[in-house]
Amino acid sequence: METLKILIADDEQSARELILHYLDQAAIPFVAMQAADGRSAFQLLESKKPDILFLDIKMPEMSGIEVLQQRERSPLPVIIFTTAFDEFALPAFDYEAIDYLLKPFEKERFDRALEKAINYIRFFKDSSKQSWLEKISIKKGIKTMVIPVIDIEFCQSDGAYVQVNTGGRSWLMNVALYELESKLDPSRFVRIHKSVIVNITSVKELSSLPNGDTIITLKSGKQLRGSRTYKMRLKDHFNPR
Repeated sequence: METLKILIADDEQSARELILHYLDQAAIPFVAMQAADGRSAFQLLESKKPDILFLDIKMPEMSGIEVLQQRERSPLPVIIFTTAFDEFALPAFDYEAIDYLLKPFEKERFDRALEKAINYIRFFKDSSKQSWLEKISIKKGIKTMVIPVIDIEFCQSDGAYVQVNTGGRSWLMNVALYELESKLDPSRFVRIHKSVIVNITSVKELSSLPNGDTIITLKSGKQLRGSRTYKMRLKDHFNPR
């Protein structure tokens, strides 16, 4: 396994040291970076591009949520929130956190979160070696529908399934959204929300909202709401550097 770059952002030194102690016991190759406040965490996130981010929420200068909101074009690492406050769980998962550790947490709980993060990274690295899907097969009763990927307008999470939308028709696939995303060409498909992926060739218009979200109007007339979390990913396709 390649050496993982891990950023630990927490204003409490004892909390950072505990995570480092648990990491040392995990027997994985890693290099660790530390930040004691939100601004330092943001700078390291932008410049070092860590693979895994252990992120406290209540920190000086910038909160953990603000750190993620302020980032520019850098892709997010795998995020594990570490906090003593359970009321932040819902907004935290808007950023597709892989886990949410409520302080104080034991080593067994930490190990489960770390294992999920590593498996997530391995999955995407393995899938990146594969060619992109050109067609998808969806079973419907005794029939199997073969749908060209180019015909897909957008895909949306629907419970344990993914709803694949093609020009006014929709189909359910028994697959996780992130798994399907990893097999779609990223130059054509972009995530606009934690539960939505859109085919950029289907996009007609983008409209910004005051809260930072985006309304995406498709050529079919369908409107989708993109969260500010993924705003830069979408803009990169239409305003490349």
